[in-house]
Amino acid sequence: MTDDSSQLSPPDWATCSEEQLWHYVAWHLEGAGIRSVLVGGAVVSIHTEGLYRSGDLDLIPDDLCSQWWFCRPCAVGGSLDR
Repeated sequence: MTDDSSQLSPPDWATCSEEQLWHYVAWHLEGAGIRSVLVGGAVVSIHTEGLYRSGDLDLIPDDLCSQWWFCRPCAVGGSLDR
């Protein structure tokens, strides 16, 4: 990362971890107004501090449930009790 908070330097593509790549991609998505959540194997890689390597990033929109019918209780005739 550079001293200028308006820019984020790209990681070293040959050696970066999933976490470094995620920070870079998420920063650019956020800058475009897209909030995201990291899911899948890259999460495991981050939590195991690299003991597991996913090799990719799986991102979903932060507001996924507001966009997809299968998350809405009324669409499946049920309700979600929290």
